[in-house]
Amino acid sequence: MKKLISYYKQLSKYKNLEFEVFKSKISFYDYGKFILKIFSDDSIIFYFKLNILGEIFDFDLMFNKNTDHAGVKFNLTIFGFNISFMIYDCRHWDYENNKWCN
Repeated sequence: MKKLISYYKQLSKYKNLEFEVFKSKISFYDYGKFILKIFSDDSIIFYFKLNILGEIFDFDLMFNKNTDHAGVKFNLTIFGFNISFMIYDCRHWDYENNKWCN
């Protein structure tokens, strides 16, 4: 994997932004996959995945809460070129007490 662009910025005390573009060797690990989850458990609010022939085309979009590094995550891969964008909380979730760890 070769990183082409890597950008990180702290937006606030607990929120971070990451943007990366990288190139990886094309691998064919799946013929196709489609997943859609909406309010599927306590942490996933929205999750969408579409994959065609491994790293020929892969698209992920997720919005989650009440979990480690909760936030919005977007990934797009076309012919081995991957674009990744995240805005997330840098804290970890305390599952026993149902609150953020300090």
